[in-house]
Amino acid sequence: MNTSSNVLAPTCVYYIVRWVQKHQPCQSSLQ
Repeated sequence: MNTSSNVLAPTCVYYIVRWVQKHQPCQSSLQ
């Protein structure tokens, strides 16, 4: 079960980062 948690954690972070980038295009310009 540990492996499943490790795989799910990065996936959730990935979706959150994508959502933030979509709602904050200014951040993309800075980087």
